[in-house]
Amino acid sequence: MKKWKIITLSSILILLISTTIFFKISQSYLEKEQITEISIFGDENTRGEILVLYRPGITNFQKDLNDNAIDETIKRNWTTSSTTISSQTITNLTKFEYVIIITPVYEQKIHDDVSKYLKKVVFNQTKIIGIVTSGSKHSTYIDNLNESITQANGKIVGGLSLSYIIFPEFGAKSKMSTLITNSIE
Repeated sequence: MKKWKIITLSSILILLISTTIFFKISQSYLEKEQITEISIFGDENTRGEILVLYRPGITNFQKDLNDNAIDETIKRNWTTSSTTISSQTITNLTKFEYVIIITPVYEQKIHDDVSKYLKKVVFNQTKIIGIVTSGSKHSTYIDNLNESITQANGKIVGGLSLSYIIFPEFGAKSKMSTLITNSIE
């Protein structure tokens, strides 16, 4: 066999193995529950309390959106708490006037951790803003999140579907700022 054929076949084999390993590592990362403590931001003499819940994804996009939501709510004089969505996240959210939920979409559905959480949470008509992130531009993903929120007795006051095809959607921060401005009284 010629040397160039051996090099080409070896390169293809290495690429296939590397890709398989990458996807297996990504899959295990996505399935791993990520637990964080609740962090509280802002002054105590504010308009009320907001909770920002997010499920980290493959990239930092969801964390960046979480940080942006915290900044935007503090600017509007709200005390803001934040944590990841996990089996240990608080489920009685009645003390919060608003809850912002940020979730990635994988395999055409909101993340399993978020689905499980929404089945056990107590919203009691708490006002909810839902944000979904995906690698495509399907607007139905926000509908899926909103349906789960409604079933959990949450009152949807705003929603946004953002794409991170290759790079996070251009203007995501300004879209989130507009959403918060229009959704929070």
